[in-house]
Amino acid sequence: MGVMLRFALYLVQGWANETRIVSTPKVLVLAAIAGFTIFLGLPVGRLRQPAMRLRATLNAGAIGILVFLLFDILSHANEPVEGALTAATTGGRFVVALRRARGRLRGRRALRLGCSDSSALTAT
Repeated sequence: MGVMLRFALYLVQGWANETRIVSTPKVLVLAAIAGFTIFLGLPVGRLRQPAMRLRATLNAGAIGILVFLLFDILSHANEPVEGALTAATTGGRFVVALRRARGRLRGRRALRLGCSDSSALTAT
């Protein structure tokens, strides 16, 4: 198990500096690792009463993988938002002030008209 983990870490560290395109041999290696772990997990799924220690270990591993995926997805989800905010604020202070004023005017107009939907916000 330790050899597989070290090999997977070696692969991930090697791919961190490369482009986002994954070659066919790398895809096959990852597919083989995934298939092998599924192959090893099949007998465990057939156990009627697995030991408490085995269940706890498998649950801890699954939770660790899910937490890793959550943080990985959230870290990459932040990049488009930061890019959009940077693009919106690169116009200078005057452009930002105009955008704020336009938003305030639309908000006041919606409150004055008593609209509960956003139809008044789109009309200029």
